[in-house]
Amino acid sequence: MSRKSVSAQLIETFSDAEKKNFINWLTFRHSKDDKLIILFTGIQQEWKEEVIAEKIYPSHMAAKVNKGKMADLRSKLTNELELYMAYTQLEQEDESRKMLFLNNLASRGNKEVFGAMLKKIKKQLLPFKRPKTANYYEQKFRISLHEHTHAQQNGKDKKENTLKESSKSFDLYWIYQKLNFILGAIVYNNFRISKEKNVGKKTSTTEKMEEVESFFQEEFLEYLAKKVKGNELLQGAGLFLQLIQSIESKEFNFRRIMDALTEQVEAKRLDEEDISNIESAIHSRLVLDANSSTFDKRDKHLNNLCELYDWSIRRKPLEKNSIIRSSTYSNMTIIFTISEQFQRSEVIANMYKNHLAPSVQNELYNLAMAWNLFYQGDLEKSQKFVDKVDTTNEILDIRKRFLNFQIAYEQYEKEPEKGRPNALNSMNALYEYTRKRKGALTWSSRESMQNLARLSVKLVNAHKTPELEKLRKEAFETGSFVHKKWLIDKINNKIQLT
Repeated sequence: MSRKSVSAQLIETFSDAEKKNFINWLTFRHSKDDKLIILFTGIQQEWKEEVIAEKIYPSHMAAKVNKGKMADLRSKLTNELELYMAYTQLEQEDESRKMLFLNNLASRGNKEVFGAMLKKIKKQLLPFKRPKTANYYEQKFRISLHEHTHAQQNGKDKKENTLKESSKSFDLYWIYQKLNFILGAIVYNNFRISKEKNVGKKTSTTEKMEEVESFFQEEFLEYLAKKVKGNELLQGAGLFLQLIQSIESKEFNFRRIMDALTEQVEAKRLDEEDISNIESAIHSRLVLDANSSTFDKRDKHLNNLCELYDWSIRRKPLEKNSIIRSSTYSNMTIIFTISEQFQRSEVIANMYKNHLAPSVQNELYNLAMAWNLFYQGDLEKSQKFVDKVDTTNEILDIRKRFLNFQIAYEQYEKEPEKGRPNALNSMNALYEYTRKRKGALTWSSRESMQNLARLSVKLVNAHKTPELEKLRKEAFETGSFVHKKWLIDKINNKIQLT
C-alpha cells in the first residue's frame, strides 16, 4: 500500500461542510486558476495521478507532466490547507485573534487608536469574574506588555509600573502553568504505570523518569506551598495544589475530590483548561487503581469512572460543531460497556458519533457497538458491526482483530469442535499481527495482547483439570494483561466442565 500524501491525510480529517468551505476558500484565493480545486477534488475521489494530470493540463501536455510538477502542486495545496485550518482555528479563538490584532496595530504607529483598542480589549479579556488562573495571567502579561509599549510611545511615567505588572503577571502565569504541567505529568505517569502492570515489568527509562519527575514536582510544590501562605493572588493556586495532592495521595478519595472539584467549578475559580486537566488526572488515577485492584474491588473504580464521565457530560454538553478525541469516545463507550451499563454506552456512542473526526467516525462507532453487543452476549450482531470496520488506521485495525479473536473464542466455547479451528487461527493471527506492528503499539500493549493470545491458545489445547489449574496459576502470575478477568473466568468455566 502506497503512503498517502500529507494533503490527502489532511483532507481525510475534513467534514463534508469543511470540504465545501475549503473549495470556496480556494475559489476566492485563486479565482483565475482552478488547478488546486481539481487536485483537491481528485484526492477526495481517489483519482490516479495520471487522471488528475489529464484534468489539470491539456491532453497534449498531460503526458509530459513530470512528478516534480505535481509534487509542487501538492505542496501548494498543503500550504492552502494549513492556511485554511489556521484561519478557521483563529475564528474560534477569540483571545488569540484579539492579541494578534493588537500586535499588528502596535506596529502601525497610530497611538490614539492603539490606546483606545487596548483599553477595550483589556476589558473584554480580563473581566472581573474570570477565573484567575494560567490563561488569565497569560493574557494579563501580554496586555501589560502592550501597556508598557503604549506608555513608552506617549512618554508617560507609567512605564515602570507596567513593567512591574508584566513581571508579576508572568510569575503568576508560570506558577499556574506549572501546576497544569504537573497534572500532565501525573496523567502520563499513571498511564505508564498502568501499562507496566499489564506485563509486570518496569523499564530503566521508567525508573529514570520517576527520579526526574519526583525531584521536579517535590521541589516546585514545596516552593509553592510557602508562596501560597498569606498571598491572596495565590489562593486559587493553593486550592489547585490541594486537588493535585489529593489525586496523588495514597488515601485517594474519589468522592471527596469530586466534591472539592465541583465546589471550585461552581465558584468559577477554574477555567476550562484547568478543569479538563484535573479531569484527565482523576481519570488516569482511577484507571491505575482499576488495573492495580483485585477483581472484587475493580468494579468500584469502573463505576467511579462512569460517574466522572457523567459529571463531565452534565457540566459541559458538546456544542454543535465541536470535535472530541477518539480516545475520549472509546474510553467512555468501553467503560460504560464493561460496567454493564449497556444502554448508557449505546446512548453515548450515538450522541457523540457526529463529534468525531470524519476519518474515524464510522469505524469508532462500529467498534463501540460491537463491544457493547459482545458484552451482552449477542455474538452474531457483534460480528456484523466488526465486519463493517474497514480502516487503514493500525490502532483501529488491532482493535478489530482483537474483538474478532474474542468472538471466535466465545463461539468455540459454545461449539468446541466446530469453533476450535477458527478460535486458534484468530489467536495466532492476533499474536503474529501484534508482534509485527512494533510502530503502532507500545511494548507494554504489545506484550499484554500477546500474553492474552498465548494463554488463550493454551486454554483451547488444555483438556484435563491439572493442565487447566496450572494454566490458571500462570495467568494469575502473568501481570495484569488485557482482559485478564475474562480469560480467568474462561479457565474456571472449563475446569467446572471437566
